[in-house]
Amino acid sequence: MTTHNFDQAVAGDARLQARFDGIFDMVRAAAADAGLSITADDLKSCPSVKLATFSEMGLNTADALTELRRLPHIGQQAHKVEVTRQLARGEGEIHAELARMNPYQRLNFGRELEAARAAERAATARKPASPSAEDEAKFLLMLRRLPPAERISAARAAGML
Repeated sequence: MTTHNFDQAVAGDARLQARFDGIFDMVRAAAADAGLSITADDLKSCPSVKLATFSEMGLNTADALTELRRLPHIGQQAHKVEVTRQLARGEGEIHAELARMNPYQRLNFGRELEAARAAERAATARKPASPSAEDEAKFLLMLRRLPPAERISAARAAGML
């Protein structure tokens, strides 16, 4: 069953949709505990999730996480989480691997690790809330009263430019 067919079947039945939502919340919490972030589309590709959604059987979250780790992007996330844990502990095979690397390889590894951390922080960072239409209108009226040089500075400070 493709995810499109799964979506159609679940959307047509409120009971199935509620069951899938509960499964998604449960598996997402277990994945977050493991340091992974998943989407509903990721979960829809797992056979055990489909079976649990359409039947009254429960879902073993460990099995569902194992199936999710088989997906390429989730597997990469899991690998990065494991590398980070090993580096934080100061032991494990990652340190043995780092010891075998030459300085150039260690620098590249560090750069890649830092880029992955920065991307993760950027993905989880909250974006500032956009102002309401009334607040924006008030701000634009205030900008009209300012001298031209100050208008640009004030607009940049407010995030409008």
